[in-house]
Amino acid sequence: MEAQNLSQVSEFFGIKSKVMDKLVNLVAGIGNKRDKTSYGRHYQTILGEQELLAMYKDTWIASKAVDIFAEDMTRKWRGYKGDKEMLNEFIKAEQKFGVKKSAYDAIKWARLYGGAAIIPVFKSDNNAKISQPLKIDKIRKDELAKLLVVDRTMINGNGLVQTNPLEDNFGFPEFYNVNGNLNKIHHSRVFCFYGVDLPYTAKQHNNYWGDSVIQRMYETINDASTTFHSTAQMMLEMVTDIIKIPNLSTFLATEEDTNKMVERFNLMKLMGSISQLKILDAEEEYERHQIQLPGVNDIITQFLTMVSAAANIPVTRFIGTSPRGMNATGESDLEIHYENVHSKQENELRPIMDKLDEIIQMATFGSLIEDYSFEFLPLYMQDDKELAETQEINSKGRTSYMESKILPKSTVARRLVDEGWDISKEHIAKLEEYDNNMEIDEPEPVVNAAPTAPVKAKPKTKVK
Repeated sequence: MEAQNLSQVSEFFGIKSKVMDKLVNLVAGIGNKRDKTSYGRHYQTILGEQELLAMYKDTWIASKAVDIFAEDMTRKWRGYKGDKEMLNEFIKAEQKFGVKKSAYDAIKWARLYGGAAIIPVFKSDNNAKISQPLKIDKIRKDELAKLLVVDRTMINGNGLVQTNPLEDNFGFPEFYNVNGNLNKIHHSRVFCFYGVDLPYTAKQHNNYWGDSVIQRMYETINDASTTFHSTAQMMLEMVTDIIKIPNLSTFLATEEDTNKMVERFNLMKLMGSISQLKILDAEEEYERHQIQLPGVNDIITQFLTMVSAAANIPVTRFIGTSPRGMNATGESDLEIHYENVHSKQENELRPIMDKLDEIIQMATFGSLIEDYSFEFLPLYMQDDKELAETQEINSKGRTSYMESKILPKSTVARRLVDEGWDISKEHIAKLEEYDNNMEIDEPEPVVNAAPTAPVKAKPKTKVK
């Protein structure tokens, strides 16, 4: 009987006899038909290209959400290692082809539309050649013409998807078409940026692209914009003039009298604006009421915090103001943000830059730069005083290691090279020989080998 009663109670509250992975409480009405929250569902609002563009052009919140990461990922750009003479020519070629600007545009339009691409264009390209795989080692000197940046609205997969799991583009289009042109471009010639990355099945429904960053911020942006506009409207109504007129209803009995009354008060309002003069009948009374708006500043601040969180950008960087509160500097927020930027540089930008660097080197020299490498420069750097103090502390530490024979001198020299010091391979080889045979004379120290490029520092509150 007890089991039957429990079954009847469960049926009454809408609980079916099946395993449910959620909290259920009959008395509190949680997890059954009495629970109002159980009727909530998530449905995606798909934003079209026109609406995304309109929000980017018209809404400062959307434009900042799109632009800031693109700006920060390319702001300080890169530091290079390799043959100095070749690096100088390589940097000139990079500037000539606008590599930094191309990366900035591709990141920005990918964040706006969910996808973009950089396509190297060669002087020898034709319809047949662009449909073939790009062989970087076959690129001839002076063959590169330009770098073409296209956003998602301009490029689409050709329809043929790679099904071989051993290929590097497995599960993605084999060819692309630009601007509806029927000429196929091989995927190896198209370097794609995906905005907000999605699971593979979601990418399939998205024509193999990612999502716009505005997509997930859509409701937050609308709520914030509504709050800001509503606040502005309330500002216009903060002061209200009230005039008390005896027997007002008798003056409004006819249309002619009503029009005269309206005309009179329009004239009074105009005179008040020009000469601060108001003319009233002896029996009329004039009052001015001012509306108080307590808490509006806090509401706006909270909405700004919400849009910053939705954009994954700290308020300090998003709004350009310092945080409030005791001992609040915003340094930790900026430090986390710049770590996120560096992570995106390494995970999303580096694989593409590795390929583009090889293309530009082959087109500039006809060969690759030996022992070439690069690092993304930190967004904040030490000033001269901080750099000198850091180098002094590091120098004392290295000296202590060498004197205590914890590290050989050649090892310390290699670490200095990694930090940007100008120490030749020949000098390091002599140090190795000295480390292995202390009876020979120690090599002369290198003069003016210290790096000129500053090293990474803790972020400061000021946003450049």
